Amino acid sequence: MRLNNIINKASLLLLIGLVLPNICYSFTVRSEHPRILLSSSGTEMLASIETLRERCAQSHQSECDKVREAADRYSASQIQAFDGLNKARMGLANTFIYLMQGGQSYFDKGKVLLDQISSLGSDDKSHYGFMAACITFDWLYNDLSQSDRDRYVADIVNYARSSQGYSNYNSFDAYYSARKDPSRILAFSGQAIFNEDPVNGTEFINRSITALNRIMPIQNEIAKDGFIYPIGEASYFDETGWQPILRILAGLKLAGVSGPEIDAIDYSSISNTAYGEIYSLVKNNHLISHNNGHNNGDKPWRLARGPDGPFYSAILSKLHEGEEIGRITNYLQSTYTRPNISEFPFTFLGSILFNDKTANAVGSTIHNLPLTKVFDDSVLVYRSGWDGLSTENTEVIFNFMAEKHVNSHTAYAKGHFDIWRGYDPLTFTSGDYSNTSWSHIYYYTNSLAANNMLIRNPNENTGIMPNDGGQLTNRGEGDLLEIHNSDAWRELGHTEEGALTYTGSIKNNSFGADYFYAYYHYPSAYSSSKVNDISRSVVRLGGYFVILDRIDGTNASFEKKWLLHSIGTPTILDSGAWNGGTARDANGGTPNQTSSNTKLLKVSEGNSALFVKSIYPTNTIVHRVGGSSDYRWYSYNEDRNYSQGAPTHGNYGNWRIEIESNMGTEDDIFLTLLHPTSSDGTIAPSRGLSGSNYVGVQINDATDATVKVAIFSNSVNESTKESNYSFQIDSTQNVQYIIGDLDAGVYEIRRNGVIVTSNALVTTDRSSLFFGTVSGGTVSVSRRADGSYAVPETHELNLGN
Repeated sequence: MRLNNIINKASLLLLIGLVLPNICYSFTVRSEHPRILLSSSGTEMLASIETLRERCAQSHQSECDKVREAADRYSASQIQAFDGLNKARMGLANTFIYLMQGGQSYFDKGKVLLDQISSLGSDDKSHYGFMAACITFDWLYNDLSQSDRDRYVADIVNYARSSQGYSNYNSFDAYYSARKDPSRILAFSGQAIFNEDPVNGTEFINRSITALNRIMPIQNEIAKDGFIYPIGEASYFDETGWQPILRILAGLKLAGVSGPEIDAIDYSSISNTAYGEIYSLVKNNHLISHNNGHNNGDKPWRLARGPDGPFYSAILSKLHEGEEIGRITNYLQSTYTRPNISEFPFTFLGSILFNDKTANAVGSTIHNLPLTKVFDDSVLVYRSGWDGLSTENTEVIFNFMAEKHVNSHTAYAKGHFDIWRGYDPLTFTSGDYSNTSWSHIYYYTNSLAANNMLIRNPNENTGIMPNDGGQLTNRGEGDLLEIHNSDAWRELGHTEEGALTYTGSIKNNSFGADYFYAYYHYPSAYSSSKVNDISRSVVRLGGYFVILDRIDGTNASFEKKWLLHSIGTPTILDSGAWNGGTARDANGGTPNQTSSNTKLLKVSEGNSALFVKSIYPTNTIVHRVGGSSDYRWYSYNEDRNYSQGAPTHGNYGNWRIEIESNMGTEDDIFLTLLHPTSSDGTIAPSRGLSGSNYVGVQINDATDATVKVAIFSNSVNESTKESNYSFQIDSTQNVQYIIGDLDAGVYEIRRNGVIVTSNALVTTDRSSLFFGTVSGGTVSVSRRADGSYAVPETHELNLGN
């Protein structure tokens, strides 16, 4: 009899290979139950039932108590009335407790989910119910009657075959709607029923592997092109990329399905996104976010947004077991327990199933990461330390974004930056992600809501998607760009300058313990009728940040404004004063106040403050727009006053600072000094530096008795690189220098005419030098003409004198 069964299964598998030649892969599936996310005996990837029972009795007792509390809370009849998501939570909770300790009531309540597979529906959250149903079927299988097994297998097959993913598994369109992608359906259903229905099980797994191999190369291209979103809101390409991949792996890699098509996959892009979210951590494993109306600081750390996130973060940890990312993932899971059991079971099960607290859960692991990380050419993140993740902290996080715009989940915010100190957001993108509201469309997604440059032609036609003075909406097409298939993706020529999605890149960067330097060139983000060229450089020297904007404009009459958004009220610290305050609309909206003499402002939030000092242009008008009494924000047109209403979550922002050039020239340079500190902190004295070919700032920082100097080219055209600078620094203290915008080559550095090194190397991808001297004087940096040199020193030098 058993031999006949083997022959019959082999015949069926052969039939599948003949019927589905284009999607047939070589893979294996474990035969015993349970096999999804855990194992009866334990494997390299999965914990055994006995291991989980030991964890519930010892290291994970609190998490298991939360699961049991959830399982005990509702009766079978109550669970029957729940929607797909909550039915999944409670069904899986009871099933897990049944595995851990037995009990007929837990078994019966787990079966409620299986009895209603066919009624899960097709709403946005039904996939959670089906995923949990496949897991529940596997976990309860050994104690189910044969008639129940047959019925549930048929229900799973019918549900999977009727899903969108079944027919669209080989189409990029299937991934565009992340809530209905095929990965959850095909992968979980295929391995759940594989040994009971090998025909359908094999077909489903084949289709899920095809989907995996279809999306992975495109996801890697997306990551390389900067469509990772490590800090802030989710984008469709976030969801279209690594989230479905992790869901497929949940149904394959961690369910005993193995094969060369799975094992050979490059997971580097997933790691990139994971590192991005790790770098965004603040107190108690919360995330910073520039999109504070959507993914705000109250959301926990998770590598996949949504209640199934811990499953996927755990999978990532297992894929990188023994590597740093896996250890950090385990550490972060071990330090966070969500108190709200309404999010169960996905949060707690992620920790119980995959986080061995007795191994690789050492907090010191995360301290091995560098404090500055550049994600491809799109995002730079700096944090001053990792010590405050589980306590109230004063660590500073600086996030600089040079991203490309894809769709309505991202904003026209190229060159935007965020600054947090501890848990206090000092500046960020303001507004609310609400997808369809007028304030979302006409304010939040536009450049006005970000910390970047506005360049306004008073006569410009903003089109369907108004973005007065801001960056191009779909490169001038007047509507949002949506990409639904791989052909459209490739037709954009996404890796080429001038293509539809290209808006520049971080072309140069360098960093060390005391500094970072990044240069972002992005004229493609603005209309060529307004700018010939535009760039933004960001520099850190100790606790100070320098933002340099250079604009090669086309018309002297165009407005140029530097923006910064805050919750706290901007106050003036020098001789300037606010004037005006007339509302811009007839409904008593917020005032727009101005000051012609202001160069130094302060914004306070919580226990922190941000000092903002405008160094250049020398002639400016500063605007203060907003107010904490209401949440109205303004387009330039008076008839566009979009009421935000009181915020329900996140940090919407109350105020906007606009530093406007009053130079009356086509070209402008904005150099702004930022210093995050405590609410009672101060900013060091500073002065602007300028010469025939440079502009910069000197900061007389007393905290470490070190003067800090940043020097840049004063050319507004990107094609111009400098080969020499000469400038005077008045100081008897130690001096740190960051010299940017240098042509590649070997440089000689002199102080007061004396050579201190003739062998400093500048590479094309760095274009900067960082060095120190024991005092100031006349400093010259010049490129050696002969190009000959001995073994070069690095770009980071500590010169004794």
